[in-house]
Amino acid sequence: MRLLETTDGRTYTLTHDFIKKERYPPYAILSHTWDTDQEVTFDDIVEDQSNKYRKLRTSLRLPQRSVKRGYKKLQFCAQQAKRDGLRYFWVDTCCINKQSPEELNRAINSMFRWYKHASRCYVYLSDVSTSRWSNVSWQHAFTKSRWFTRGWTLQELLAPTVVEFFSREGTCLGTRLELRQTIHDITDIPLEALSGAPLSKFGVDERLSWAVERQTSREEDEVYALLGIFDVKLPFIYTEGYDQALRRLLDAIESGHTASMHWPDREKYGLTSNIPFRRDNDFVSRKTLAVIHDRFSEFAACISIVGLGGVGKSQIAIEYTHQVLDKEPNTRVFWVHAETEARFAHSYREIAEMIKMRDWDNPTANVVQLVNAWLCNDATEPWLLIVDSADDANVLLDDVPASGSSAQSPGRRTKLPFASILSSSHTGSILVTTRNREVASLVADPGKDIIELGPMDDDEAFALLRKKFNSTVKSDDAIPDGTAFEMHRLVQHATRDWLDRHGEHLYWKGLIVVLMDKHFPVGYHENLMGCAKLYPHAKAALDNTPQGEDALEAWASLCFKVAWYAADRGDTDKAYGYILDSYDVREILWGADAPLTLDSLNSLALVLHRSGRYVEAKERYQRALQGSDGLRGLTRVQSFANTKRKDPAGHYVQVPMPMVRSARTGASATRGA
Repeated sequence: MRLLETTDGRTYTLTHDFIKKERYPPYAILSHTWDTDQEVTFDDIVEDQSNKYRKLRTSLRLPQRSVKRGYKKLQFCAQQAKRDGLRYFWVDTCCINKQSPEELNRAINSMFRWYKHASRCYVYLSDVSTSRWSNVSWQHAFTKSRWFTRGWTLQELLAPTVVEFFSREGTCLGTRLELRQTIHDITDIPLEALSGAPLSKFGVDERLSWAVERQTSREEDEVYALLGIFDVKLPFIYTEGYDQALRRLLDAIESGHTASMHWPDREKYGLTSNIPFRRDNDFVSRKTLAVIHDRFSEFAACISIVGLGGVGKSQIAIEYTHQVLDKEPNTRVFWVHAETEARFAHSYREIAEMIKMRDWDNPTANVVQLVNAWLCNDATEPWLLIVDSADDANVLLDDVPASGSSAQSPGRRTKLPFASILSSSHTGSILVTTRNREVASLVADPGKDIIELGPMDDDEAFALLRKKFNSTVKSDDAIPDGTAFEMHRLVQHATRDWLDRHGEHLYWKGLIVVLMDKHFPVGYHENLMGCAKLYPHAKAALDNTPQGEDALEAWASLCFKVAWYAADRGDTDKAYGYILDSYDVREILWGADAPLTLDSLNSLALVLHRSGRYVEAKERYQRALQGSDGLRGLTRVQSFANTKRKDPAGHYVQVPMPMVRSARTGASATRGA
């Protein structure tokens, strides 16, 4: 277990990996929902600590060079741990080296224990706001939070002794005990469990029910997230699918308890089928589906879908199985992977285990024949057999010669006697997907039961594109000149991809900051209209901390101007964040007593004063005054007025001495006077 160590609530370092015998120091632990592509990873932390701008980039009051929003969570966690008197904290996104399968396996099996032993668990709800500008109350947003729908957060709710909930602004909403009635109403988890009762007091079926409505990014994780809830350990196989993972979990639970215990109905949790893939929400209906439904309108049919790789054969099979189950929930779906003989045999053993076939685990038994016999004679419910990726004819052919074959005509029997199965069973259907026309002809009637699948037509492709981008694609009507300028989202993605591949993303981000600083006006009254127009663009530009001293000073200068405008609008929270960023960067670049640094410090004191934080404001006013008095050869006013810095072209330019309004009197005054 690695931890993040903070001594000041601002900066952090990654500790060594504590081995099992070592005693962990007291630590806080973070619970949150992941933000796709925005989380800080283990590699990000390692890079931050090895970079020459380490001090700047690990100052948690700064937006990091990366645009990742996850740094805000680290900032919150470090500050809150400091307030609680804790030196260490743990965040799942960056404290685990996920490139190491062994470490990842160990971490997931230890996760429940790590949350249980944490001194405090901070639940950071990024979709709950306590801002007075929010359109909904935090109480309403709390009940709708995505955090309550995710699989892994179940153990993060129940394992720790102390669980505290925070809004995205870092405001404490209450503890698990204080909010337990609301949480019970949201999750149906008993109040006793939310009050800290041992989970072993609750039945297996009841504990499973707590996770029924929760989701994870990977289907197997819906099961793996329950390991700590049942105090079991399993190896992780991220290709096994949900059903097989759940089957292994139930077996592990059952082997560790007495037979008198109440057990859940396995069919209730979807174990009547072994579909290894979830339904694709972005699936686009294709004409082939209608043909399959029409042909399968009567049982005892076998269809082959043949086409090149990547045209969507398996996706059609997946969608068809789910449509069948939607219409006929009692249908048993058996999925056979036919890429290799080994996977083919393994799939049949899964089916044999599922239908509780006698001797299914006997290594000498011919499981394929046993399952085929069951399909012919014993299957009483409707069934659908999917033979997927049957590209190699040898996988489907038996080594035993077919009757009537000779040395000159060495025919072989198929392991799947499709015709005999379907002629004996009046409840089943078989669907085969293959790239091989020979295989398609082997298992289906070439005259009527082979469906040729080609690429999507234009309408289907366009429908898929709309779904993938989750928005309505605009028409191709021309935009009249001068009325609008808009970059299509596809162009944005292509441009960003090109910049990433050519290593120019950081350069252009830095240039944007420099240009924005050049054009964003100082917030005098006559400039407020210009500030208002550029304000949203400036905020976006400040999400990126550039490289190089000149670009960093432009970034700090822009923070200074944006803070001024935000304060003028009465948004002191944002003003505080921006002016603090400006001060931090200037202190790192030029030192604590540099004129620009003292200017930012003086403005920081002003914002604190406006926010009613008078003690902090006084302390910073005094520091700014002492620093300016120490400047040699210049009065305080002269030093600020004559401050110089480089412009983007490398020329020195004079920075105008800004004016500020007094928070108390409203009168204008020279900053630093």
